[in-house]
Amino acid sequence: MKWKPFVLKTATGLGLLAGLVALIAWWPKATGKATTSDTWTCSMHPQIRLPNPGPCPICGMQLIPVSQLPNAREDLETRAGLEVEQIQTRKLFKEIRTVGKLDYSERQVELITARVAGRVDRVYADFTGLDVKKGDHLVSIYSPELYSAQNELLLGLDAKEKEKATALSPRSLAESRLEASRTKLRLLGILDEQIKTIESTREIAPHLTIYAPLGGTVIEKNIRVGQYVDAGDQLYRIANLDPIWLYLNIYEYDVAWVRFGQAVDITLEAFPGETFHGTVTFIDPFLDDATRTIRVRVNIKNTERLLKPQMFATATIHVGLGDDGTPEPTGLEGMYVCPMHPEVKQPDPGKCPFCEMPLEKVPERRRESRRERAAPGPSPSNHRHAAGSPDQTVPTQSTDPTPPAVTPTTPSKQTHVGHEEHKDAPPLTQAPAGDGLLAIPVSAVLDTGRRRITYRLTGAGAYELVELKLGPRARSTDESGKEREYFLVLEGVTEADRVVTQSGFLLDSQRQIEGMPSLLFPTGQSGTNLHAGHGGQPNPAPAAAHQH
Repeated sequence: MKWKPFVLKTATGLGLLAGLVALIAWWPKATGKATTSDTWTCSMHPQIRLPNPGPCPICGMQLIPVSQLPNAREDLETRAGLEVEQIQTRKLFKEIRTVGKLDYSERQVELITARVAGRVDRVYADFTGLDVKKGDHLVSIYSPELYSAQNELLLGLDAKEKEKATALSPRSLAESRLEASRTKLRLLGILDEQIKTIESTREIAPHLTIYAPLGGTVIEKNIRVGQYVDAGDQLYRIANLDPIWLYLNIYEYDVAWVRFGQAVDITLEAFPGETFHGTVTFIDPFLDDATRTIRVRVNIKNTERLLKPQMFATATIHVGLGDDGTPEPTGLEGMYVCPMHPEVKQPDPGKCPFCEMPLEKVPERRRESRRERAAPGPSPSNHRHAAGSPDQTVPTQSTDPTPPAVTPTTPSKQTHVGHEEHKDAPPLTQAPAGDGLLAIPVSAVLDTGRRRITYRLTGAGAYELVELKLGPRARSTDESGKEREYFLVLEGVTEADRVVTQSGFLLDSQRQIEGMPSLLFPTGQSGTNLHAGHGGQPNPAPAAAHQH
């Protein structure tokens, strides 16, 4: 029975050989090791597809086999935590934040000058910063010229009385000279009441008292008692601090959003927690080449005189978005404004109280929206917008903008979506039709600068790449009261769509690895087509990769 050990050894050897073969066949699948038929790619540069392992020709990382990727998307959803959100119509607004400096209103500053030469004998407003009312006396000046002019007035009165005694015509030469004397005194700064006093008392007042022409604050004083002055010398500068002006510097890319009549919120470090309100009243017609900004003037009521010239302020201009992505009307349409003094506005025609120019009506001409200009029919995306709402022009003092906004609204809830989780997720509530503008969260948009896309959820774990045409970037308020950023949607998605708002780049990278259409590869690439070099030509495989 010598053959029995031989048979036993042979059977044992064959069994071990069969087990080894089975182990070799099973090992790559169990451990994720590549087989000879695998295509190798780079996790950082998925366009690289090589037949052999080795370093990535771009970044030098070790290539991984594509055969390990069948369950990558499912892993991506569960590990990366994709989130989706339903597209809604919402009110959008844009905020322009900038800084500026307070200054006097140029229309509320008066220079007080000497109309006659003389000596300053008394100073009533004797320090800078003093508040004065209109009609308050400021300074008294002794003037020989004034004395001579008053004496001429008295001589003219005497001559007129003599002519009355001789029954001459009331339009005599003496009366003409008397009126000329009165006019001369008026030109020297003597008030009509003072002239009547001189005529009634027949007493000459050698001192000229100068009165404040407006109420305000003495911001400059250039005289002292005993000082001699000439006609035309500046004595005081008085400014009314209500209203006060705020000068803002607006960068040129924001100028299109700023319009005459817009409301401005102002905060200052001197008054923490307090907000002041103003109105845009003028936009400079030129750009400062050094700063690349345009100066915008804001009128602020300063009844309590809290705001001081030269204070720094932070300003926020709130701009509502229209359905074509341009600023909403400011509310001045149909009112009457002065072309020289734009802060003068009223509902009825009339004249400007400053310059007496006729007020001009701000036109209410309807402006055709971008959507209406593009096609005769409704837009596929913004068909639920408040179509037909008139876009109105603004007064001639404003610049002509291009961007938009409105006010905040509510966003939909975000839902974490794994591979199967969306099946049982309840539908999200849709906003009422026409309630605001169709908007997509900024986080849902993947942008190359020339191309914008998003990923739309089409089923459990299934996503579709969607090309987007977007309007300006704006803001809105969600249901929790938190402000978020959105894009106005012009084309691409509708109100019923759900889009990926978190981890969209990871989803896009996975699609690139799988050779599907993606952000950087609109048509998708696979196999050797993904060996894309910088010139659009395949990258030659490095020698090291082929040696393995």
